[in-house]
Amino acid sequence: MPGDAGGGSTGAAGAPPANDASISGGYFFTFATAADVAAAAISNPSDTDKNDLSVFAAADGGPRAITSLDTTTGDPTPGSMELQLPCNAYGQFVDYQFILPVITDLGEKTLSVMIRLDSGFSPDPSAPGSVYLYAKSGDNWDWAQGSAQSIVPTPPTSPTSPGQWIKYTFPMASPASGSTAMFDPGYVKAVGIHLTTGAGTGASGPPTPAVFHIDSVGYQ
Repeated sequence: MPGDAGGGSTGAAGAPPANDASISGGYFFTFATAADVAAAAISNPSDTDKNDLSVFAAADGGPRAITSLDTTTGDPTPGSMELQLPCNAYGQFVDYQFILPVITDLGEKTLSVMIRLDSGFSPDPSAPGSVYLYAKSGDNWDWAQGSAQSIVPTPPTSPTSPGQWIKYTFPMASPASGSTAMFDPGYVKAVGIHLTTGAGTGASGPPTPAVFHIDSVGYQ
């Protein structure tokens, strides 16, 4: 699990817990400006796992993952976070978390994000990469995650062909294995995205450097 958040852990100073209606339109981050990209913090900046490409460069000495604002594309409107992922091996990953503007009740909601794979990533449909969404709650940043969802760039095995926006979700009332019993979906302080190239068992070839776009971090 990613490390606990650092400063800013209580959201807006002095802000009371908020209900869903306090976040206009069901979106936390729409990437209309660079401020939303800056909100995508490396979840565990002190990670020692060399496979964490949000912290370390790839094994071949290339750059670590880079995020930037792209004002030309998004879903449902232009504006998204471009992620350049220099993956070249299985087991590599990136992990970004977003501290919410206010503590938010997501107890009856489904966390969601739009992701578009543009190129690269894990090429073999039999050994796909994946993404899961997660959330943290309470003073101890109690953890819950959704189930891993495959990212397969080759149809018809999956609709995740390059260039398509796909919605990935985490029903907050149904955390996956690995979640903590103390997680409270009614008191969410941060949400996050974990992308991995996968285990690669039986894969015919290695992952290749990938480009993703991420948009509309919110709920439904």
